[in-house]
Amino acid sequence: SWLLKFFRAHRLKHQDQNQLFYTLKARSHLDQPLSLPSTEYTPVNYGGMVYGKSALVFNYLRHYLGSAEYDEMMKSYYTDWQFKHPGPDDFMAYVGKSLAYRDYWMEQLVYTTHKSDFKVARLKNSKSGSHLRIKNRGRIRGPVQLTLLSKNDSTLHQTWLDPFGKDTTIHIAQKNFHLAVLDHNRYSLDINRKNNRIRRKGILKKVESLRFQWLTGIEEPERTTIYYTPLVGYNTTDQLMAGLLLHNHNIFQKRIELKAAPMYGFGSERTNWMGSARYNFRFESSRWIENLWFELNTASFSTGGIRNRGNFKKG
Repeated sequence: SWLLKFFRAHRLKHQDQNQLFYTLKARSHLDQPLSLPSTEYTPVNYGGMVYGKSALVFNYLRHYLGSAEYDEMMKSYYTDWQFKHPGPDDFMAYVGKSLAYRDYWMEQLVYTTHKSDFKVARLKNSKSGSHLRIKNRGRIRGPVQLTLLSKNDSTLHQTWLDPFGKDTTIHIAQKNFHLAVLDHNRYSLDINRKNNRIRRKGILKKVESLRFQWLTGIEEPERTTIYYTPLVGYNTTDQLMAGLLLHNHNIFQKRIELKAAPMYGFGSERTNWMGSARYNFRFESSRWIENLWFELNTASFSTGGIRNRGNFKKG
């Protein structure tokens, strides 16, 4: 239990376990569609997709439709297909009937590895309320829930936004909210919740609070976390080196991944460093590209031995 608390994993709900497994593979583009024969899944995806993602998709649909309508749909599906062997197409026929209009976000979640990525673009206040612009950076044009929170994080208002194109602007009449959050309850399969929040007032309204954590941890949408750990090194000129590694890495692939490692050499009496910055491109459902990134590295150390010290730098 102490380890769970240390990495702040004790806050996670049961459905968050499925989110972790899905996000781990989805961000690395190693996920697979839900409609494949069981023999085609990798061992990790058989658990993470067949069981994990499927549960997330059903839960997403249930909360969007409402429990009463969802239960009616599932009872009808069960009645018609009991003691038979239905496939994805058979189930999707019932989903199509239940949705108020024909759209393809459920089909995309089942038949493809397309991703959801909702983003709060901006919030403008006026006398009549606020205008919130939302972007959909993913290929899945699904619904998303909007939640308005007070300063003590109590829920003031919640509503579902129907599927939209690449962006939409909505009017918020309420004026006493502190924070607007997309997918606050994590019902969708959004692979990046770091861009889902904005404060009603302030200068940097989308900047999260900063937190330092030893070693690594689990990503928290409401915080920007910098991980740290002591670092030691040695070479014949600098001799023993001691420093600190600062980074933003965890088990999930990020768009931008950073590392900085300043170190002091006791033999050379110089401050050395290592660092890197990496940008991960995201290609959805590409047949040819699984992962592509651009990376810059830099380092500086002493060279030449104790008596004839030089300095080596690379970038």
